[in-house]
Amino acid sequence: MIRLKDHLFPTTAKEAAEMLSGLGGRGRILAGGSDLVEKLREGHSDIDVFVDIRRIEDMKSIALHGDDIVIGGAVTHAQVAASGLIKREANVLAEACHSVGGPQIRNLGTLAGNIVSAQPAADGSLALTALGASLTVIGHGYERQIGIANAFAGPGVSKIDATKEVLTRITIPINGERRGSSYQRLAMRRSLSLPMVAAAAVVRLEKNRFERVRLAVGPMAPTPLLVSEIDDLLWGKSVSHGNISKAVEILGMVAQPRDSLLRGSRDYRLSMVQVLACKAIMAASMKARRQE
Repeated sequence: MIRLKDHLFPTTAKEAAEMLSGLGGRGRILAGGSDLVEKLREGHSDIDVFVDIRRIEDMKSIALHGDDIVIGGAVTHAQVAASGLIKREANVLAEACHSVGGPQIRNLGTLAGNIVSAQPAADGSLALTALGASLTVIGHGYERQIGIANAFAGPGVSKIDATKEVLTRITIPINGERRGSSYQRLAMRRSLSLPMVAAAAVVRLEKNRFERVRLAVGPMAPTPLLVSEIDDLLWGKSVSHGNISKAVEILGMVAQPRDSLLRGSRDYRLSMVQVLACKAIMAASMKARRQE
């Protein structure tokens, strides 16, 4: 049974941070609640109070600010998946958020919650890692910026302190034309919340040659894994299945999946991550090529 002492409703992110600060580590932000409620059901007795941010309107929007897409900390997976702006400028994120759980989870769960839960195979986190997103976090009396790659400390451990900080905004830079992206995912069944293997790719081309490739894969390390070596291996090369297949072989050295009864053996997932990475880069390249 879930037992709480209070359920608070701040009207601003600053107020939410002040409330958390005054709760001595026993309060948690509630936005979607899909992960938080599960923790309570598992018997986490250190949570007494929900600080509910669902009434903070400026945290529920997706907007274009200059050359950046800004996503509020209370935006759901369903909102991201349906956003015309996201589909046009950062489609890998729309595809990833559409892959999360079932319709009920997507309608309730938030992209920010996906980040704070810090799972190395979280769909939204993988896509944001490939996109080079940054995060705005506030606490009582301060605000700080975190690059998405620096937001995770380990499996289930975020560098955002859920007992006293609020993730208010997710910012995605838009890097001009000739860019495409793709998300590829393998799961035992469609409704499985986390994939066995997943790959997110963002590609930039110049005259059918790779100018930039950002590939993020999971769960291949304790945190979402950005494979920077792929960018080095493909830079300046023409778009071809052979070049991509050769480059993704590096995953056999840099990825470190574990054997898992749920997600398959280490060897199987090492093989499949190369297949999905190749598919993601090729699909992203085809989208970028249409912009040339």
